[in-house]
Amino acid sequence: EVCVHTHHRESADGSWIEIGHHTHLAPGCVLYGWGGLRIGPYCNIAAHCVFATVGHDQLMHEGKRMCEVSVVRGPITLVEDVWLCAHVTVTANTTIARGCIIGANAVVTHDTEPMGLYVGVPARRLRDRSAADRQINE
Repeated sequence: EVCVHTHHRESADGSWIEIGHHTHLAPGCVLYGWGGLRIGPYCNIAAHCVFATVGHDQLMHEGKRMCEVSVVRGPITLVEDVWLCAHVTVTANTTIARGCIIGANAVVTHDTEPMGLYVGVPARRLRDRSAADRQINE
């Protein structure tokens, strides 16, 4: 078990990772900082989550193989009080809003709205986390 307190690391190439206070990362998580990674305070990150701030370019480049093309990178932000269940992947240029829960094995490819439960590949909003919404859906 790992508990990380407020931490910010920046390297010469401009990549950085910032982790807020009272944030928990379980074993096996992968944190890429090339595009910039900010995990806010009070976040719970379950085992084997991946923060992919960098990836391969999906466009074809004439005469070049995928491994010969420059990488594409972008930031990831978890605002505050976010719970990522096991094996979640978050892709570049994505913000997970305050109070969201991301279900196990989901792939988050776009920004979320606050206080939502997101599941699936790609992740989609299943419902709101409010008590009133829970009573309506049960």
